[in-house]
Amino acid sequence: VEALSVPNATMTVVAGEPLNLSWSPAAVDGPAKVHIELNLNNHGATSAWISCDVDDTGSFGVSASLLDALQQIGVSGFPSLSLARRSSDHTTISVGCVEFIVASSRDVAVEIEGVKSCTSDQQCPPGQSCGVDLACH
Repeated sequence: VEALSVPNATMTVVAGEPLNLSWSPAAVDGPAKVHIELNLNNHGATSAWISCDVDDTGSFGVSASLLDALQQIGVSGFPSLSLARRSSDHTTISVGCVEFIVASSRDVAVEIEGVKSCTSDQQCPPGQSCGVDLACH
C-alpha cells in the first residue's frame, strides 16, 4: 500500500459538530481501505469507541450525533485517533485461516473541547488537579 499522509497534526472534537478527517488519497486505485479508530476515553472505563473502514477517497466525516453519543459514554485525557491505509487477504490452510495485512498508519493528536489532558497537577489550570483519568478537574 502507498504511504498514508495526513495533513492535520491535531483534530479537535467539538460537541454538536462533525469531525471531518482528511488524508492524501492513494495515487492509484486499489483494494486498500482506510481504517479509522477514535477513542475519547482511553484512560477511563473505555467501553465504546468508533472503528470503521472507509473508501480511500481522501476524506470522511464522523457525524456529530455519533460523536455526541460517544462523548456521553465518557471522556478522559489523551484521546486517540489513528488512520491506516490497509489491504488484506486470507487463505485457509490445514491448521486454519491465515490473514495477511499490509498497512501504513498515522496517529493524529486529538483534543476534546472542554477537556484538558494532563500527567501532573502543574499542567492544569489554577484550582484544578490532574485526575486518575489524566484530565484536569
